[in-house]
Amino acid sequence: MTAPLSPSQLKVAREIDAEVVRLLKIDGDEALLMGMLPLMGKFKPLMDAAKPGQLDALCEQFPGFGHFAKLLEAMASSIADGNFNDILGR
Repeated sequence: MTAPLSPSQLKVAREIDAEVVRLLKIDGDEALLMGMLPLMGKFKPLMDAAKPGQLDALCEQFPGFGHFAKLLEAMASSIADGNFNDILGR
C-alpha cells in the first residue's frame, strides 16, 4: 500500500498539473519544454520526498503531472543515450 500523500504534496502536484495542462493547450510539448524550468523547481523536491508508489499515484490522479513526469523521464533517458532529438518522438 502506498503511503498517503500530504496536503502540501497534493498542492504542489495540483499546481504542476494545472500549469502543464495550460502549457499543453498553448502549443503542446514545445510550449511545455519552454515553460518547464519553474515546474522543475517544484517537481524535484516533491520527487525527492516521495515514498515508493507516491509519484505513480500522483501521475494517475493528475494527468498533467503524469505527462510532465514522463517527459522528464524521456529527456533523462534520451540524454543518457545521446539521443536528445528523440525527446519529442522525432
